[in-house]
Amino acid sequence: MKKYDATDDMVEWVNCAVCDNEIRGGKWFSRINVGEYMTALCCPLCHSTFQNNPVPYVKRIHTITHWRKDQ
Repeated sequence: MKKYDATDDMVEWVNCAVCDNEIRGGKWFSRINVGEYMTALCCPLCHSTFQNNPVPYVKRIHTITHWRKDQ
């Protein structure tokens, strides 16, 4: 299961919101608020992609995080 919540600076790992690559040890390029969550982006290209069209990534993050809360 993907993990997109990078709210905690000391998170062990999180997936990039755009490319889904694992980011370990807080070594993300940037973090962006998505609703009640902070999501991580792994590189400048993913950051730019997210900024240019965040809608599909925000929908995916909300779907997965809300599904997890219901479990």
